[in-house]
Amino acid sequence: MASKTQTELSYSAYLSRKYGVTRRESQLMELILHGKNNKEIADSLKISDNTVKKHIGHLFQKLQVTNRVQLIHKVIEEEGVECQIF
Repeated sequence: MASKTQTELSYSAYLSRKYGVTRRESQLMELILHGKNNKEIADSLKISDNTVKKHIGHLFQKLQVTNRVQLIHKVIEEEGVECQIF
């Protein structure tokens, strides 16, 4: 049985390949799917709010969406990913 870390790494690698995103962008995507806001993402990844905004902008371009709702919908629809939205 794969450890949680191995599973997370595998999923991040999968997202990176499927959507052409960087490893860091796939980490942000996962945090967005778990309902995290920019401040929570920045704190979790130890990066600035501006860096979060830049990564999210790149994600939107690569996934051809304009907001988080569209991003979440696209990933859930295409991947059947479960997420927590509050």
